[in-house]
Amino acid sequence: MEYLMTYGWAILVIAVVLGVLYSLGVFNPQNFAPKAQPGSCQVFRPNGPGTNYDLNLEGTCNGELPQYVGSFQNPQVTCTSTGQYIKDTSPTPSRMDSFTLAFWAYPLQGPNAGTILHLDSSGYEACGGSNGDYFTMNPDALNLRLFYSGGSYCAAIPISLKSLSFFAVIVNGTSDQYAVYENGATIQPSTAIGGNPSLGTITDINIGDFEPNCGDTYKGYLADVQVYNASLSANDIRFLYMGGVGDAPATLQNLVAWYPLNGNANDYSGNNNNAVSSNVMYTGSWTGLYSAP
Repeated sequence: MEYLMTYGWAILVIAVVLGVLYSLGVFNPQNFAPKAQPGSCQVFRPNGPGTNYDLNLEGTCNGELPQYVGSFQNPQVTCTSTGQYIKDTSPTPSRMDSFTLAFWAYPLQGPNAGTILHLDSSGYEACGGSNGDYFTMNPDALNLRLFYSGGSYCAAIPISLKSLSFFAVIVNGTSDQYAVYENGATIQPSTAIGGNPSLGTITDINIGDFEPNCGDTYKGYLADVQVYNASLSANDIRFLYMGGVGDAPATLQNLVAWYPLNGNANDYSGNNNNAVSSNVMYTGSWTGLYSAP
């Protein structure tokens, strides 16, 4: 009995330690997978930004996981500070009457809605408002809010977020409808938007915070933000999800901006939409939040 008690306690301690290590993701195979360096894959446009022919991918584009993802939880950011965001105030002109927005996100729980992705233009009037935030997240209620404008929004869609997850919204400017996907599956079927969803030519791309204040600051992780000037098909969205967080974009001809957030705020779409990063951190400690498709 003394022998069993002694070694029983030893085995229990080892089991507890192994459990803690497992919960910290030490045994996650993603931790040992090769990581892509910042800028290792990008789109080459031989005829210059804004062109959509003779396009190629250059570099290591075999779907390796990124070394870093964007972390929007800088403790130095307060209500009186300059906020935390990634912003491009002069993107290459692109008409976007129909469009697709996609990203990988893991929001942290909190009381405020946080703007994930906002596009500015002069012609947007969806839901009867103007200048809409196409993606806002309410981590407290785990809802994805769409087309936020003037204190109201078209939809608050529940999400089943348990890890770093893939989201996409497809807007068809011809039929005035949108659809939403989470991890390759439809969570909002094609639905009428109302108003005039024609976005026109974008003038600003904002990631993480539309205006630097408490109500707009996103808290959480963000990676692989992609903007297309066309409504991608369900098969395209499935392709993007199955490729994982480190894969290349789906349709290069319609790609407007591509921010992997792998250590910087550069645009790797070949359109030179490089953004300015303010108070955003880039962390390599993220793989415990991610399960490959």
